[in-house]
Amino acid sequence: MRNFKIIFYKSELGELVKVKEFFREAEAIQDLVSDPPDEFFDMLGSFFPVHGWAEIEKEASTVFVIFAPRNKKLDVLGDVDENEFQVWLENVQPSDFKDAKG
Repeated sequence: MRNFKIIFYKSELGELVKVKEFFREAEAIQDLVSDPPDEFFDMLGSFFPVHGWAEIEKEASTVFVIFAPRNKKLDVLGDVDENEFQVWLENVQPSDFKDAKG
């Protein structure tokens, strides 16, 4: 098992604001994607993820996720529950956000 530091940011008026930081154990990053932490779903009520990346190193691994506020123009997810989210995550493409305007 590896320790992952997970950091959530939200976009606020064009600036990234750190929301929370927590740790989770997993064998690999794919395990975190297939079983996101509860904190991730807590964010989905008011925000949706627009970007994320992982920095995987031998000693420490960090996962970054950037969320944007939900509104009618940006609400690509719609009403998605935890079971449906995995399907969305596996199929989403950057072009899905091309019509989004802040």
